[in-house]
Amino acid sequence: MGNLTREVQDLKISVQFSQGEVDVLKETCSKITINCKSTRDDISTVCESLLQMTGEKQTI
Repeated sequence: MGNLTREVQDLKISVQFSQGEVDVLKETCSKITINCKSTRDDISTVCESLLQMTGEKQTI
């Protein structure tokens, strides 16, 4: 999870999301959280970080 978290932080610097991409991101994060319950805390943290980057305040 450490490497993924670092990549997420790098994305914050260089990526701008369109509204369509935000919608896809929300849907993907929901599916990941549901399908990976054993690592739910880690996955949720990454998804929340991605959503915060896009200006969304929702919690997965």
